[in-house]
Amino acid sequence: VVDLMITRLKLLDKETQLLVSIAAHLGHQFSFKQLFSSCQYCVESTKNILRQLLDAGFFLPTDEYYQYVDDESHLFLARYQFLHDKIQQAAYMLTPEEGREQLLLHIGRRWLADSSANEIELNLFTLVNLLNGAIKIIDDVDELKQLATLNYRAGVKSKKAATYDDAANYLRIAKDLLGYDIWKSDPRQTVDIYK
Repeated sequence: VVDLMITRLKLLDKETQLLVSIAAHLGHQFSFKQLFSSCQYCVESTKNILRQLLDAGFFLPTDEYYQYVDDESHLFLARYQFLHDKIQQAAYMLTPEEGREQLLLHIGRRWLADSSANEIELNLFTLVNLLNGAIKIIDDVDELKQLATLNYRAGVKSKKAATYDDAANYLRIAKDLLGYDIWKSDPRQTVDIYK
């Protein structure tokens, strides 16, 4: 089934393939704003490509906001989902392995820059998973420190939800990102992560 979906997706033009691939990295469900922010197309192009994907049966709208194509404030609230998890898996596989980390980092950075604190909290796991997927190519110290904080927050949130394996993984990543001299430069964050 996945191979069939990949074949169908490869029939789409390159811009549409990129958009559906980005959507797959955002998760099974995503908002228009998240997709728009991640793909860097203009609103009109994003809207038109998304319409093609809806018409082709790859996505389904999950609310009524998708109907407000002339009202950006409502359109940005529109949420979509993949029709089937096999379509999402096929769309994910459109991204070549050698370019996946760069794409994940691009999506994560754009999403982090364009999201409010509330949006980040609501989508914390997706955001952290995007950035963690690109952790090997992040070389900015401040960005790594920010990622450590996000992993810490995801770990605490997972622990509260009783998903202890996920919590341990996020907290381990946060600890690894801190480095050895963090006790001197940021003792408060270090103590929080080691608790």
